[in-house]
Amino acid sequence: MIMMVAKVAVLWMWFAVRLTSFAYNTPQKDFQARLVNGRYLHQGRVEVNIDGDWGLVCTHEWEMVDANVLCRQLGFPGAKLAMINAEGGGPGLLDLVDCDGWESNLGECHYRAGSWDCEDEAMARCQEAALPVRISNGVEIQYDSHWIPVCHGPSAIATAQVVCRQLGYRYAVRVKGHHREKSGDEDAKDSLALDFSCSGEEEHLGLCLTDGPMIGDCSVAAEVNCSNTNDVKPGDITRLSEVDVSDTGILQVKYAGDWWRICFEGVDMTVAQLVCHQLGFVDAVTVRAVSVYDKDSSKIPRQGQFGSLECLGTERTLTECKFNLSKDYECSSKSLAEVSCSDSMVTPLPDFQIRLVGGVFPYEGRVEISYGGQWGTVCDDHWGYADAHVVCKQLGFHTAEAISTTAYFGEGDGPILLDDVMCAGNETSIINCRHAGIGEHNCKHNEDAGVRCYENKTQLETLSPGIQDSFLPFIVILINGLIALLILVGCLVYCYLKIWDRYTGHTRRAHLHRTQDASTQGVTRANDVPMEYTEEPPAYHTVHENRDVYITQRSETPPPEYSEAMKLQADTCV
Repeated sequence: MIMMVAKVAVLWMWFAVRLTSFAYNTPQKDFQARLVNGRYLHQGRVEVNIDGDWGLVCTHEWEMVDANVLCRQLGFPGAKLAMINAEGGGPGLLDLVDCDGWESNLGECHYRAGSWDCEDEAMARCQEAALPVRISNGVEIQYDSHWIPVCHGPSAIATAQVVCRQLGYRYAVRVKGHHREKSGDEDAKDSLALDFSCSGEEEHLGLCLTDGPMIGDCSVAAEVNCSNTNDVKPGDITRLSEVDVSDTGILQVKYAGDWWRICFEGVDMTVAQLVCHQLGFVDAVTVRAVSVYDKDSSKIPRQGQFGSLECLGTERTLTECKFNLSKDYECSSKSLAEVSCSDSMVTPLPDFQIRLVGGVFPYEGRVEISYGGQWGTVCDDHWGYADAHVVCKQLGFHTAEAISTTAYFGEGDGPILLDDVMCAGNETSIINCRHAGIGEHNCKHNEDAGVRCYENKTQLETLSPGIQDSFLPFIVILINGLIALLILVGCLVYCYLKIWDRYTGHTRRAHLHRTQDASTQGVTRANDVPMEYTEEPPAYHTVHENRDVYITQRSETPPPEYSEAMKLQADTCV
């Protein structure tokens, strides 16, 4: 009997082990985990990374002991709350997670791995704590035993202040973005990044708002210099927008606790390159002037003093330029500098290209030329048809039809590059004409010059470029010869018709005289047959031109009375 009970116990234990091994995978490796879609870094939905794929933890038995293991894995002291979202949805990778509590990673717990649609998703809220932060290859925070980058996000300056405070410093003296270089040991599972929204008053990043670690790397990573003294230099902290990290906006620098709006004068593409690189962008696209009176522009900051800068072109950072930041400074151009940056390299714009802007048709508009990577306008001083002709020829049109002054096609927003242009008319480019010098002018944009060219292009598309130049004069001569020949033929035909008309008119008049004479004398042919007209009646214009022949003038003597006429007839018959 005892032997029978022992055999049953052994079989039961074997069956339990087999059942357990069927329901759970034997722990084999650590899983990377994260909490997402929470308001803070220590709370959210639980997700794990298995073989490079992120998925949910699906379970209806998620307990505090399991959440404790997760929170310690992420770097927090422990769990504060374990929750299950019964209205969840999405691809799940883990189920039936069962931890004993001693584990340091969810991968050490019992679980069932697979791929299915998740209905009950695990959620957790960990105990708040300041996760380690460092400045190495940008700002990084330690999360789940990995250093992940902090992005140069909408509140980059406030985030930098929190980072420096967490590191024990009083001030963030320089804030910029940069393109982070990934180390060789980073693989797909390390491709996480964090974007925080801080007010600047938080004690550590864990108190800033965030959606949790996002998959991928920062397009622009945060970088900051911290100090215990507020020795911020002009140009250390810059921005293009008041509300977020924008790639386009009015250039502003922070100095002495205030934001200064930089005037357009002195800001060129070289300065724009320094600004864009400091903000973490790859390249600068354009620089343009925006009027300080442009109240319709939402990009113009309404607060802050005006300032200017002057760079030599050899500076490596914006702080090496010379700034003029004073309370009573006013922009001489009445315009602010708007800089546009790009996350990729921009193809350089060749110098002295030309275009027409602001017209209804492609053959008219404000004249703009390129120089130094940006488009600028031409002042209308001495602007004439010879200048417009050179512009139209340079654009491929035959010649100019009209010129415009006083910004007829609208005011430009770039620099004024040419003034006092005086062309002879045979130049191949407007830059070859006489002018005051590149960038030398005494104009404003309300004097921008424009042209209207003839619509047809000079080039004949039906002829090859090598042939059209040699045959074009012959074609013109041939066309003119044909026109002259047609005119000559027309004149000959007209003269012939006039001569013929005169000849036929003389013949008809002679015949009419013969007929009238015969009628007057009462002459008749044999058998009393009167003479008849053997020709057609004369034309209207013939009668009109020979009124004395065809039209009998009315006699001034009145006709006789009827009785006298009858008596005269009776006497004649006798």
